[in-house]
This record gives sequence, C-alpha cells and structure tokens, in this order.
Amino acid sequence: MLALALALPAGDPTAAAAPAEAASAETIPVAIDEKLVKYLIEGDTASELQSQMKKLGPIDQHEGKRFAGSTNWDLRWNYLMAPQPDGRCQLQQVAITLQVTMTLPEWQPKHRADQLLKSHWPAFLAALTNHEMGHRANGVRAAFAVRDALAAVVPAESCQQLGDTANAVAKAAMESRQGADVEYDRQTEHGVRQGVRLL
Repeated sequence: MLALALALPAGDPTAAAAPAEAASAETIPVAIDEKLVKYLIEGDTASELQSQMKKLGPIDQHEGKRFAGSTNWDLRWNYLMAPQPDGRCQLQQVAITLQVTMTLPEWQPKHRADQLLKSHWPAFLAALTNHEMGHRANGVRAAFAVRDALAAVVPAESCQQLGDTANAVAKAAMESRQGADVEYDRQTEHGVRQGVRLL
C-alpha cells in the first residue's frame, strides 16, 4: 500500500528566436494518468482470502511485504529552454505528468462462501480503496509542489545553468514529499485504523 515516487526529469533544450512569456504556476499543466489493476483471489472464508492476499497481493517496495492493495505514483517533468534577446535562458512549455497505478483485490465468491464474509467484503474493499486514495493524494500534492517549484525558476545566464537549477529544485520538491507515504502507512497501520479489516 506504499506509493513510490520515481522521478525521471527530462529537460529538452531548444533555441527560440523570439522572446516568450515565462511559465507561471497557473499556466503549467499537470496531467494525471491513472490505471486500476485488479488481481483475482478465491476462497470461501476470511482466512482463505487473507492467505490469498498475502500470497498474491502487490509487494511493498520499501518493506518487501505483500499487502492487500497498493498505489504507486511516478512523477515526471518536461520543459523547453529558450535563449532570450538579453542573452539569458528561460523555461518555456513546462509540463508535469503524474502516473498513478492502484492495485486492488477482486474476489469471486463461490457457492460455499461464508455469508458474513460476503456481507462484509464491500465495506472492506471500500476502506482499502479509501486508504489507497490517500496515497494517490500524496502523489498529487507532489506533482503540484514540483509545478510550483519550476514556476519559481528565474531565467539564468545559460541554458546549462537553467537546466541544472530546474531539475534540482523539481527533484528537491518531489523528494521532500517522498516520505509522506511511509508516514501515512505508519499512522494508519497500512489502513487498519481506517477500517481495512476483513472481519
């Protein structure tokens, strides 16, 4: 249930003959690409389902354990660098992309499935989804933090200097939020305190 932030910054330098307006936080787009992945579990009792989730659930890449669900996010930023008439270099066409992948279990009850378990499953899945949405929110906050950091970058004496500065501030903004998911899981006990209990 831990979200991972893996940044792959890409600065694409190009030349621009005419001056252009600098990027601002309001004009920088933040695109969120989301995918839901489900894995099938089978069983008639709560213990069987717990065993299936421990065996088939996604692996927490920090703890090395399997959990019932997970949300991974991947943050990328792109921009162009344009020399200006005054000789300085300026960021243009800045864009942020956040890729979010949520993995959840899908249970196909059998005809012998425990009725109490069947009645509790929707609440369990809803609580698990709610917990994972908290990880998604951490990714979204990181994306907007990177946007704001890049919007604050001022023109530099050279495009090399500008690119180094842009990537450094964006990476710092993202990394400052990488611990949020670890702390979130610690505070919620991986969702247990939010009602992620099968029975």
